[in-house]
Amino acid sequence: MRFAENIIGDSGMMKQLKARIRKIARFPWTLLIMGESGVGKELAARAVHDLSPRREKPFVPVNCAGLPDTLVESEFFLVPKPRLGNEENISV
Repeated sequence: MRFAENIIGDSGMMKQLKARIRKIARFPWTLLIMGESGVGKELAARAVHDLSPRREKPFVPVNCAGLPDTLVESEFFLVPKPRLGNEENISV
């Protein structure tokens, strides 16, 4: 697995991070990893994916910083989209 190869370091913090990744990977949760640019969020997400039961399925990273807040909430966390008005009268 790539997990052991890609996350390096053996400090106490890195050991805690690796333990959390192993623990989280067992659950079928949607995961949002937040942090500053360059801290390794995608690397951690890939590690969770590689250790998860979904490892054979595609890994799809999404840069949420480039999306409006309302779109992130509605698409990833099943929050209803904000209503614009009387949608019943709109034809497509």
